[in-house]
Amino acid sequence: MTIASVHPQTTAALHAPDAAADKPVKRKTDTDERNNALRLAVVGFNDHWRHQKHREDEMSAVVNELCDPGPKPKTTPSSGAHH
Repeated sequence: MTIASVHPQTTAALHAPDAAADKPVKRKTDTDERNNALRLAVVGFNDHWRHQKHREDEMSAVVNELCDPGPKPKTTPSSGAHH
């Protein structure tokens, strides 16, 4: 039996985490870049709070659905209920 793989062979060194690759490169930003980044952050913040009531309603519905055991099962004499 021959086993063929379409994935190239890798070594442990290729899978080792590279701390330097995970860190963003720090560089000087100019005033326009900082202002644009702040504008985007404010837009995201406002959007989050704009939808807060909708999110709360959705989560309440989920909690209610998960916590509601539903209708009680009917007991019959054959199901082992004792009086």
